Amino acid sequence: MIPSLPVRTPASMATSTLRNIETDEHLVNLWLSGRPPTTKRVYLAEATSFLDFLPNGLRAATMADVLLYAEGIRGAAATRARRISTLKSLLAFALKVGFTSTNLGSVLRVPRVTGKLHERLLDEVEVAEMIKEAASGRDRILLRLLYLSGLRISEALGIRWIDLGPAGISVVGKGSRARTVAVPKELLIELRGLREGGEPETARVFKVAKGKPLSVRQARRIVSTAALEGIGRPASPHWLRHAHASVALERGCPLHVLRDSLGHASISTTSKYLGVRPGTGSGMYLVG
Repeated sequence: MIPSLPVRTPASMATSTLRNIETDEHLVNLWLSGRPPTTKRVYLAEATSFLDFLPNGLRAATMADVLLYAEGIRGAAATRARRISTLKSLLAFALKVGFTSTNLGSVLRVPRVTGKLHERLLDEVEVAEMIKEAASGRDRILLRLLYLSGLRISEALGIRWIDLGPAGISVVGKGSRARTVAVPKELLIELRGLREGGEPETARVFKVAKGKPLSVRQARRIVSTAALEGIGRPASPHWLRHAHASVALERGCPLHVLRDSLGHASISTTSKYLGVRPGTGSGMYLVG
C-alpha cells in the first residue's frame, strides 16, 4: 500500500524536488498532491493496483507490462475507461517530471463509452470541480464558456474577437445558422482578457503558441484532463453543453429559449433534456 507522504502542491514544487523523486510512492504522492479528496482516493486505488502488478517498479516497466495490466481490467465500459484514463494520467506525469524516459501510457486506448444522455450529465458541483482543476487562464475560461454558453466545441473554438458583443457572443452553428448567445458579463471580461496586444479583430480567441488556433483535439484533452482531476472520470466538451441545458431547464428556462441558445433546428431536439434527470418526473409532484 502506498503511504501518504507530506508533499507540496504542484504550483509550489521546486525543480529540485522533481529531480529527486526516488520511489514510485513519492511519484504517486506528487501526482496526487492538490487534488480533491475523492479524486485522491480513486486515483490512489488505481495507482496502488498498477504498481503492485509491476515486478520491478515503474522505472523498469515496459509498454508490454502496461498493456498486460490494462488487459486485466474488468468491469463496465465506463469503469474501464476511468481506470485506463487514470493510468494514462499517472504515466504522462511520470514522463513530465523525468521519472521515466518515455510515456508508457501512450500505448493505451481509452474504451469508448456509449450510454444514455442521463449517464453523461454533470451536476453543478461536478462542473465546479472541473473548472477549478483546469489550468488558470485560457483552459479555465474555455470550460467556463462551454458551460455558461452551452456552445458546441467547434462553435467555441471558432469565436473571434469581433464576435464578442456587449452582452453576448455571435456564433455560426450547424447549417451555417448564425445566432447570438447571451453570457454573463464577467465571462466576456475574462474572454477579452486573453487578447494580446496587436491582435486583429478577426483573430481567434482561443489559441496555442505563436497564435495558432486551438484545435478540437487539444480542447477535448483540456476538458478530459480537468474532468479526470476534478471528478475522477473522463468527460468531453459536449458534457458541459448537456449540463448547461439540464441546469437551465431545472432553473425554469423556457424550452424555446434554450432551443435558440443551443442552436437546435427543432424544439423536439431540445425537449430530450426534459426527462433526463434520474429521480425526476411527474410523480414527484403528487402527494402520496
